[in-house]
Amino acid sequence: MAEASKPVPSQIMEQKVEVIKLKRDLGVFGSFSIGFADVGADIYVALGLVLFFAAGAAPLALAVAATGYIFTALSYAELASAIPMAGGASIFSREAFNDFWGFVAGWGLLLDYTIDIALFGWITMGYLGSFLGNLGTVGVPFVGTLAGLNSINIPGATGTPVYTFQAIGTIALCILLMGLNYIGIRESAKLNVSLSIVSIFSEIALLLIGFILVWNLPTFIHNISQLGSGVSWSDFGWGITVAMVSFIGLESISQAAEETRRPDKTIPRATKALIVAVILAGLLLCTLAVGLPGITPKTLGTTYQNDPVTGVAAGIGMGLNINNPLVILLPLWVGLLGVFMLLMSTNTGVIGASRVTYSMSRYKIMPVWFSKLHPRYRVPTRTIVVFSLASIGFVLFVWIMGTYKLTHEDPTIILGDLYNYGALVSFMLVNLSLIALRNRRPELYRPYKSPWAFDVKVKGRNWIVPILPVLGFIVCLFVWILVLNLHEIGKIVGTLWFIVGIAMYLWYRRGQKLSWKDHIPGTEVTHPDIAHELHPEISVELKDKYKVEKELLVARQAKAAYKNILVPLSRPETIDNIVDIACDIVQQGGILHLVTAIEVPPQLPTEACVLDVRNSTILLAAFEKAKARGVMATAEAVTTRSIADAIIQSAINKECDLILMGSSQRTVTEKVLFGNIVDPVLRNAPCDVAIFSYTSDTEPISYNRILVPTTGYLHATRALSIALDIEKKFRGSVTSIYVGKEEEKEHAEAILEKVNMMADGTGVEHSAVFLTGNIVNSIVSAAKDGSYDLIIIGATERPTYYKQLLGSTADEIVKRAPCNVLVVRTKK
Repeated sequence: MAEASKPVPSQIMEQKVEVIKLKRDLGVFGSFSIGFADVGADIYVALGLVLFFAAGAAPLALAVAATGYIFTALSYAELASAIPMAGGASIFSREAFNDFWGFVAGWGLLLDYTIDIALFGWITMGYLGSFLGNLGTVGVPFVGTLAGLNSINIPGATGTPVYTFQAIGTIALCILLMGLNYIGIRESAKLNVSLSIVSIFSEIALLLIGFILVWNLPTFIHNISQLGSGVSWSDFGWGITVAMVSFIGLESISQAAEETRRPDKTIPRATKALIVAVILAGLLLCTLAVGLPGITPKTLGTTYQNDPVTGVAAGIGMGLNINNPLVILLPLWVGLLGVFMLLMSTNTGVIGASRVTYSMSRYKIMPVWFSKLHPRYRVPTRTIVVFSLASIGFVLFVWIMGTYKLTHEDPTIILGDLYNYGALVSFMLVNLSLIALRNRRPELYRPYKSPWAFDVKVKGRNWIVPILPVLGFIVCLFVWILVLNLHEIGKIVGTLWFIVGIAMYLWYRRGQKLSWKDHIPGTEVTHPDIAHELHPEISVELKDKYKVEKELLVARQAKAAYKNILVPLSRPETIDNIVDIACDIVQQGGILHLVTAIEVPPQLPTEACVLDVRNSTILLAAFEKAKARGVMATAEAVTTRSIADAIIQSAINKECDLILMGSSQRTVTEKVLFGNIVDPVLRNAPCDVAIFSYTSDTEPISYNRILVPTTGYLHATRALSIALDIEKKFRGSVTSIYVGKEEEKEHAEAILEKVNMMADGTGVEHSAVFLTGNIVNSIVSAAKDGSYDLIIIGATERPTYYKQLLGSTADEIVKRAPCNVLVVRTKK
């Protein structure tokens, strides 16, 4: 993607974003507990759904989903530790691609987190209802009447559940957690930490009791072997889709990354611990459920759909002596444990929804109104309120669907469908973002890397392909396609969510007069000039590290390796100059591809035009010129509707490293810098572009003195490399010039010292000069006073909405220079 030539300074970006920062309060266990509160609790929801569809094959369905979780979790570990900012998938996609995909990923997460609040609140009521009902059966007065919080406990006249009490309880819980998170994340995280400790030890105890005292291997083998017979492949596919619910909350750690101490160390550790804990807990609990002789998987998936782990505890009790106290205590404790776990996950949903919206609004992917932090609590209170209310809306939606029998799907299944839909879209984009950023930002500080990668070469460019993110994308795509094919309500509502969201996004960006996809200039947080600010604790060390890496990158890439140069030709009087320059630049053994394009009027077929005498003369003269210089060349005439498109396509087909074009200079008053052919090529070329701008159509010039303005960046060093190549043949001199303010002198001298090092050993006379004053005026005056024959200036690639294609300095020099100008735009 195109990017601005210079990032907006960080202090300016801060003023645009927000002066009140999120607090960094979370350590390793705090970060782990936020993840475990969400992912660890997922099995308490998903187990009943997986058993309902996959029955005895539930462990296999869970294992398939677990592979996608592992691959994607490792992608999160790399990205969140490298880019520790609130926003998770949204900020990763934005940095890897553009604002539009950042919105799509963020909007999917907002669906995920909003449904998280509704779904886990709903199941919290299921466990609470069962817990209170069990208390009533052992003689505790009054509480038994509250068993109706679990809708399955109170069937209506038709024998179907009544959802009203469960819906009321869920809404009350949403309001309570909205108030808690309004106060701040420290208090919210403390709740997660304390509940995580209790939950982990309780799960260990439940598993030990179940496997040691009751679990039966023949029962397990009998149940799991039902796949393909007792369990259809279609039902198994349903099981895989709902099994993915077990692992969806892995985004939570990255959402709190901006509030995590030393995220570069904390996040990888917390994520790896979370992977181990969740996989073990989920698979072991599911394996235990399928191997219980006293209760069938189908019973656990129906009678205990809203509280499946309570059902597992009841199944363990069926295998014990009736006088064993565990028969009563286990269901009671597990019911209370389920309340704790689901309460944590509902709370984490509020945290996630508020943080991703806060992040998106900072960069005007969503209205800035959402990004305002409370001056006292320093949390995004507006987003907390809005999306907590949205989750209440989903609770009312499934209550209506279930109460009035508008679908055959249970409210739990509908919410699970929607939970999957949004999260899987975001997970796919996270895996793709890691692949893109490995190639787009190779210098980015990555304290952890997803293991295993290989290199591939495509059209002359090396690409790094990390293996696990590719596999993670494939698994998530597979499950998402299953969701689209199997889940009717989830498919419709999820698709509508994205359609409405994208429409709102486009409307908002248009109202802000912003491009629908391009970043606001200066806000790319991974830009090499400001990326060190992502890790304030080690900012100084990273700044030095990036400086060294940038110098090494410049040293590697400054040399212009032009083996295949495309030279479009149109005017006979410019042939000598343009071909001479091409011969000076091309590497030894390289090829010049000479092309002339014949534009065909729209009323004629392209084959109606043939090569005329003028164009054949141009091609022959250019070919003979290259031959006389000892350079290999090809010559071709093409007919086309658009000359610019023909040039671009020729460069692609011939895998060219450079397009070298000639153009007369334009006046200051002209809106189009070079004309309707060169400008589109500059914007869309697949390789470097050099524009040779003439002051007049003259006889061939000997370039004995070349002036090269420099900044020390890649495009400027590429320009110097070309100048040195030319002067090796003309045996002339090159002058590098740095124009800046007096206070920049020390920095300028360091840049010019490196420039001198580039020229050393080339045999070319080189000098480096620092001047103060207006940049354009100084360069033009220096060119005039020094009687230079040529100015070579570098220019970065610009986005399509920029009026100055090459940057304001290069644009003005082209218009005002007293000599010929070669502008080199480096394709990044």
